Amino acid sequence: MADVVIPTPDGALNAPLAVPDGKGPWPGVVVIHDALRMRRDTRQQAEWLASEGFLAIAPDLFDGGTVITCLRLIIHDYLTWQGMMFRHIAAARD
Repeated sequence: MADVVIPTPDGALNAPLAVPDGKGPWPGVVVIHDALRMRRDTRQQAEWLASEGFLAIAPDLFDGGTVITCLRLIIHDYLTWQGMMFRHIAAARD
């Protein structure tokens, strides 16, 4: 699995990218980590999806911030259905 940098309107976003074996194109999946931040289990989930034939990327939505600050922003974004979290997920998808 490779670590990649995704350009977003808010700056660079780090994400592990798991690529399946063989020649693409492959269906893609954006793997979202839990509320405790990017951990090994999120990376393992991306690797498992790649082993099943999916291109899997797991953006670190807390990249560059503290857990408390990021959780506040994510809750706000979720309640308004807009904001940095949605821009980061869209950038990872694209």
